[in-house]
Amino acid sequence: MKTGIEQITEQRNDQLKRLGYDLKHDIELNNHFQLSEAAGTLTWLDKEDYGYNIEATCPVGWNEDLWYKMMTKPYRERLAIAGALLAAEIDRLQAIMFDD
Repeated sequence: MKTGIEQITEQRNDQLKRLGYDLKHDIELNNHFQLSEAAGTLTWLDKEDYGYNIEATCPVGWNEDLWYKMMTKPYRERLAIAGALLAAEIDRLQAIMFDD
């Protein structure tokens, strides 16, 4: 079984390679903290909490079909996705901040 960091790395690589969600994309389209919002939602909401009202939980500007796929994954996989999203948010912030 892969470690947590291996699973997060695998998810981040998938975001970058398969989906094309790179740093430039995140700077342009996730500038209202959608990445950290999505990570938080993935870690504490599940089907029993949100039912099938994806619009209510989908971050602004995100593809609702892709969001539904993420939200309906098993909890452990959602945690790995959330970790990858947080890594992307850290990269985004580092890229836009000049003094940290």
